[in-house]
Amino acid sequence: VTSVSGHLMEIEGEEQYKRWTSCPPFQLFDVPIVKVVKKDMKNIDTTLKKLARMARHLVLWLDCDREGENICFEVIDRCKVGNPSLNSIYRAKFSSLIPNEVRHAWRNLIRPNLN
Repeated sequence: VTSVSGHLMEIEGEEQYKRWTSCPPFQLFDVPIVKVVKKDMKNIDTTLKKLARMARHLVLWLDCDREGENICFEVIDRCKVGNPSLNSIYRAKFSSLIPNEVRHAWRNLIRPNLN
């Protein structure tokens, strides 16, 4: 069991596109998006990969909103670096820490929603 604190990743652009006047804006639609681990999240990233190497299952307990879902997939991506065969991945869906709701979320785990 471990925790994260917000987003692990940030978008890293190619140097040639970092200035507003570097290209016509429409060209940016074709620029690849590269996500990298934030500098202040390197220790968390190391922990996730280390724990994932020993894991058969991953259950994510993150905020039940789009941002939580996005962070969920950042965690999955980093855990899969540590354990590429980790496929038993679930998400707890809850909106409060009331004991009955937490137990309900545990009994009704869902697959993360990429959409």
